[in-house]
Amino acid sequence: MSELAEAHERGPAEAVTVQWRLLLEDLRREADRLDLARQTLALAEAAFAEPKLRQLYPFTSHWSLHFTTCTGFPYSWDVPFIDPLSDGRYRVCGPSRGTVIGEGDSAAAAISMVVGALPANCGPAAAGTANDQRRG
Repeated sequence: MSELAEAHERGPAEAVTVQWRLLLEDLRREADRLDLARQTLALAEAAFAEPKLRQLYPFTSHWSLHFTTCTGFPYSWDVPFIDPLSDGRYRVCGPSRGTVIGEGDSAAAAISMVVGALPANCGPAAAGTANDQRRG
């Protein structure tokens, strides 16, 4: 069983902790060779430093940094996400893909926009999937 699967067995808080560590490790490996990985790593490190985001389950898709309120796939789309731009800036979108919240010159600015747009009572990620959250 993988480390992440074992963490899921121990509960959502442990799954979030292990996912953050694995995500940061993967981005650090890729950052040496890809500019977008470097930008996403800067985002992930800034997000990890923010307690409100550190309690959410992080994932990347096409170098975008996402946060979800559940630990299983399909993930929730109720938290804004961040796209690194080719000019070194960041675009904050969401929660739906077509909604742009704003653009920032730094990872810290993008993280601040995400935190400012978090849904009310956005607490720690829960075990399960977005489908489970809709049913519950």
